[in-house]
Amino acid sequence: MNRHYQVESRLSLTGSNADKRAVVKPSEEAVAVIALYNKLAASMGATTIAGGQLTGRAEKVISAAAADLAANKGKSLVVAGSNDANVQAIVNAINVMLGSYGSTINMNQYSNTHQSSDKDMMLLMDEMNKGAVSALVLYGANPAYDHMNAKGFTDAVKKVETSISLNDRADETSALCRYHCPDHHYLESWNDASPRAGLFTMVQPVIWPLFDTRQAQDSLLRWSGSTEDYYTYIKKNWEKNVYPAQSMYGDAQTFWDMCVKEGAFEITTANVANSTSTIDVAAAGGAVMAIASKANGLELSLYEKVAMGNGRYANLPWLQEMPDPVSKVVWDNYLCVSPKFAKDNGLEMDLVEHLTDMVKISAGSVSAEVPIYIQPGQGDTSVSIALGYGRMKAGRAGDGVGQNVYPFVTSNGETCNYNASGVTVTKLNKKYEIAMTQTHFSFEGRDAIQETVLSEYKKHPEEGKEEKEELKHLWAETLYPEQKFPGAKWGMSIDLNSCIGCGACSIACQAENNIPVVGKTEVMRVHEMSWIRIDRYYSFPGEDGTIDKEKEYDKIQDYQDVQVVFQPMLCQHCDNAPCENVCPVAATNHSSEGLNQMAYNRCIGTRYCANNCPYKVRRFNWLDYTTADVFPWNEPWKIPTLGIKDPGMTDAMTRMVLNPDVTVRSRGVMEKCSFCVQRIQDGKLTAKKEGRPLMEGDVKSACQTACPADAISFGNLNDEKSEVRKNHEDGRAYYTLAELNTRPAIAYMKKVRNTDEMVPGEKKEHTAEKHA
Repeated sequence: MNRHYQVESRLSLTGSNADKRAVVKPSEEAVAVIALYNKLAASMGATTIAGGQLTGRAEKVISAAAADLAANKGKSLVVAGSNDANVQAIVNAINVMLGSYGSTINMNQYSNTHQSSDKDMMLLMDEMNKGAVSALVLYGANPAYDHMNAKGFTDAVKKVETSISLNDRADETSALCRYHCPDHHYLESWNDASPRAGLFTMVQPVIWPLFDTRQAQDSLLRWSGSTEDYYTYIKKNWEKNVYPAQSMYGDAQTFWDMCVKEGAFEITTANVANSTSTIDVAAAGGAVMAIASKANGLELSLYEKVAMGNGRYANLPWLQEMPDPVSKVVWDNYLCVSPKFAKDNGLEMDLVEHLTDMVKISAGSVSAEVPIYIQPGQGDTSVSIALGYGRMKAGRAGDGVGQNVYPFVTSNGETCNYNASGVTVTKLNKKYEIAMTQTHFSFEGRDAIQETVLSEYKKHPEEGKEEKEELKHLWAETLYPEQKFPGAKWGMSIDLNSCIGCGACSIACQAENNIPVVGKTEVMRVHEMSWIRIDRYYSFPGEDGTIDKEKEYDKIQDYQDVQVVFQPMLCQHCDNAPCENVCPVAATNHSSEGLNQMAYNRCIGTRYCANNCPYKVRRFNWLDYTTADVFPWNEPWKIPTLGIKDPGMTDAMTRMVLNPDVTVRSRGVMEKCSFCVQRIQDGKLTAKKEGRPLMEGDVKSACQTACPADAISFGNLNDEKSEVRKNHEDGRAYYTLAELNTRPAIAYMKKVRNTDEMVPGEKKEHTAEKHA
C-alpha cells in the first residue's frame, strides 16, 4: 500500500485523501520543497542549498516524507502544483535523486495537454496595445474573463482592427470581438487529438448541428483558401502521418475505417532517454527563497473547484449544483477561513440557518466582497477562494453566480501566480445566504464509517467476517419470513479506501436518471434531488494521536490536523426495507431480484417512506421541474419558443438532455436510486438476443462507469464468481447501520490509512478478542 504526504495551505480534495498532511502558508510551500530537497541531499551525500527552514508539524511531516522517499528509491514520486519554474526545477532534482526517471516517471509517453505560456500572452497584449496586431483570432479562450488582467485585455482588443471569436457561445470575449463565427459543439464535429505521445484519438459527430454554426477548423480552412472540409483534411492527415507509423494494416482505407470504428489508435513511441540533465538547484533555490521572503501578512490562495474549474462551463446547472467535495457548498464561491481565524476576527457561520458573514478582501488595489466559510484544515495565517465564478456572459444559469476573483492573480513577469500576500479581510455588517448539502460532519460514535490503520488491519484482516457472522444471528431475530431470490440478486460494493470523494458518480447518476436541478433556494430548504450524495466526515486527532469521534464542533477550534473520509450514500436496496412497510399504496416495493422499486404513478406523496428511511436517501419531487405535467408529449409541434431561454431554444431542445430510457417524474412523487434498472433490463435483453445467460460485466451502473478510482462494483450477488459477491465476503466489508436489521444490498469496504496515528475505534477491543 502506498503512502501519500501532502503539504498545502488549504484543505484540498487531494489533501483530504492524504495519509499525512501538514498546513503551511502559500509562500511556504516552495520553502517546503527546498526543505525536502535538503533532507534527501543530506541523507544521500549530496550538496544542500540555502533555505528550507520549517517548524512545527510541517517540519515533522517533511522529515517523515524524506525518510520514506529515501527508503523507497525508484518507487516514489514528488509532485508540486506550483506555477513557478524554479520550484519545478527543484522537484525535478529531487526526482533525479530518487531515481524516479525511468521508473515512476516515463518520458516516452509524455502528456501533450495543458501547454501554454503566460509570458507569450503578456507579450501579445503588449503588441496589441502598440497597434502591432492587425488581426486577432480567438478559439476556445476567454481572456476577457479568466485572465489576471482582463481589463487590460479588454482595452487592448479595441485597438485591433479585425478581431474574430470562434468560441461556441457569446461569452465575455466574444462580446468584445468585431466578428463572432461560433464553432459547432464538439458532438457536432469531426476532430482529432493526441493527448499523449503515441496516442491518437478521434471525435466523431453524433448529431446534426442544431444552430447556424460552422466548425472552427472549417472556418480556418476557408479563410486559408482551401476548398476541402475538415473531415477530408483529418483523413488525409491520418493517412499521411499516422498510417506510415504502423504495420498492422496494409492499406490506408482499411486503417482509417478501423480508427473510425475504434475511436483511437496507439503506436509505439521512440525511446526517449530519461532526463537526468544537470539542474542548477542552488540558483533555483535562491530565486524561490527571494520570492518567499517578500511575502508578508495574511496570504491568499486561489484554486479551482473540482466541478467548476476555471469557469468555462459555469452555465451548466449540473456543475453549479454539484456540492464541493470538501465544503459541500453549491451555487457559490466563498472565502475559506480557519476556525481559529474566524474566532479571532469575530466571523460566524450559522449552519442551520444557512447564513454566513460577509467580508471585504483586499490585496493592493484589488478588492471583492465575498461570504466566508469556516473550513477545518485551512491554515490560520492564510485564506483561500475558488476561481471560476462571477461570470456575466455565461448564460442563464451561470450569470451572476459568485464573485470573480481572477483580478487577485499576480505575475512574476514569466508566469501567473495563484496566491497573494499582504491581504486584508474586513468584516462587513451584513449576512449572506449560503447553500450547503451537508451541515453536520461528525458520525457521533456510530459505525457508519469504519476505518483502521494498515498495521492494525494486518493483525485483524478477517475482523469484518466475524462481525458479519454476528449480524446473521441478529438478523435471524425477526418476525419477517426470509426472502428468497432464485434468479439474480443485485448488489453493490463501495471501497472507501479507493473513493476520493470527487463526486463524478453523483453527476453521472444525475445525467443518467433525469434528476432535476432545483437551484440554490431549494437546496437551502433541503429539497435537493440528487439520488447519490457523497457524505464527508471529519475526525480530529488528539495530542496522543488518538481520535475522538464524539468531539463537538465548538470544541475543535484549534485543529488544523483534520482527517477526512468520504462515503457515497445512496438507496441501500434493503431486503428488509423500512420504507416498504409504511407506504399506504405500496408504491415502494421489493422485486424478485432484490431491488427496492418505486412505482411513480402509484405514489401519492405522503413521504412516509422518507421519514422511515434511516439513510435519508429518498427525494420528494416538490415542484414540476421537468414540466412533465404540462408538456404536450403527444403534440410536440405545439411547443412554444420561450422568451426566457436563449434565442432559438425551445422546450423540445431543452429536453434533449433527458435520457429517453428513464421515466420523467411529475410533481409530488418520491424518487431514489433504482440501481439503474434500465441498464439492468438492457443487459438482460442483450444476453437474451445473444442466446446466453447474463454474465459478469453485462450490467454496469452509471456511478460505477463514471468512478475514476474504480471504487464501485455492481453485479449479481448470487453469482459466486462475481466481483461484488467477493467484495461482500471480504474481511473489510461491512454494512452501514446493519444493527437496524435493514439488510442492505450495498457493502462498504473499510478505509485503511497508511499512517502510524490511531483512528476511530482503535482503542476498543477487536471482535476476535471480544468473542474469545
